[in-house]
Amino acid sequence: MRSQAERAAEKSSKITGVRGVGTQLWIDTNSLQDTMALYAHMRESGVLVKLNGARGVMTKPALILRDDQVGPLTQALAKF
Repeated sequence: MRSQAERAAEKSSKITGVRGVGTQLWIDTNSLQDTMALYAHMRESGVLVKLNGARGVMTKPALILRDDQVGPLTQALAKF
């Protein structure tokens, strides 16, 4: 999931990185404004995330997903 999220996040100048293992991912941004926009965008896209300080969001809860179920997360990141 992380490698798919990293590829999707590369399309956004507002995302500075993706960290984590398994389904616990931290998606870092440039600023608090970008963090809040990403948080709202991901939630509107149906992805459960929570704020991770002022510089990003993290996925929640840690879910067990198959590769074919990662689509909503990667699609939302690619459009941000």
